[in-house]
Amino acid sequence: MRHGLKRAGLVLALFAAGVALAQAPGPLRRIGEFRISTGLHINGIEFGGISGLERDPASGRYLALSDDRAETGPVRLYEIDLGIDARGIAKLEVLRTLELTDEQGKAFPRDAVDPEAIRLAPNGNLVWSSERDQQGRPALFEADRQGRALRRFALPDYYMPDAGKTRGVVNNLGHEGLAFSPDGRLLYALLESALAQDGAVANREDGSLARLLVLDFASGKPVAEYAYRTEPVRLASARNPPVEENGVSEILMMPDGGLIVVERTFALGAGNMIHLFRVRPEGGINVLGRASLKEGEPVIPLAKEPLLTLREGDFGLDLDNIEALALGPMLDGRQTLVFASDNNFNRNGQVTQFIVFALEPR
Repeated sequence: MRHGLKRAGLVLALFAAGVALAQAPGPLRRIGEFRISTGLHINGIEFGGISGLERDPASGRYLALSDDRAETGPVRLYEIDLGIDARGIAKLEVLRTLELTDEQGKAFPRDAVDPEAIRLAPNGNLVWSSERDQQGRPALFEADRQGRALRRFALPDYYMPDAGKTRGVVNNLGHEGLAFSPDGRLLYALLESALAQDGAVANREDGSLARLLVLDFASGKPVAEYAYRTEPVRLASARNPPVEENGVSEILMMPDGGLIVVERTFALGAGNMIHLFRVRPEGGINVLGRASLKEGEPVIPLAKEPLLTLREGDFGLDLDNIEALALGPMLDGRQTLVFASDNNFNRNGQVTQFIVFALEPR
């Protein structure tokens, strides 16, 4: 696996067609769901940690990025065939496993990267994010289709943590979402939560002020940056000590140039809640170069249009840790969306979950 692709050839199951599916009012219609129990191994390496998902329009296959920090296996992504039609998900086949390597083609050491998001670049290469290394520093990579890193994009200095952790990306709250503009010139990267100097994480009273960085893909340099305020935590823990959190888990560019932003709420004992918003960066207040959003002029976050909130039980779903979203195929003139969850390699009740929705015409 170290320097290329290895065949997995694993067809996991067939979904029974024609099953009645619970629906909830709103702009999405559930097509199907596929769940993979934690503990599955492919070529001796555990499958899971799906934190990024992208569909290759040329092949119709999906690239599923694992957030394994080289703890259970190499830093990697999977090539997956999802058999999606109007009746549901007919199959899920893990075709190949691809190791992601550094600029020298060498394996990333343990904890050197923490993969979170992936997109196909206009030139056919891969672009993926790491939210932290051993020093907590984020990174954005362009890699070839063999997985070897070609370059790292330039990030502002104020994204880099200082020794006192009063500046920079907060541990485990880095770039969770990537998207390209429809013309492919711009790369968008959205943080899960606020930089340390910009404010606190979300709580029951207020959201968190994350940053949406815009980079010129050709030069790899930042050209703009906007503030995005997440929702407050809207679930209460049912256990002690309480754990309650909300933050961005993914972004997706739609063909009309609007971004879908996914926010995930988790509360211990209460489960998950997923919020979807439409956001248009055009016309936002550019904050690029402002080392702290607490200083200077008041910050006006990007306007958000609520699209849908998914709660436990909606559409008959037991929601897991949704971290990935990709465009799916067109079905009967409707664009489909494919969600995937990160099982955290946790065998205590978590699964890898793929959910397909059709987006109803507006």
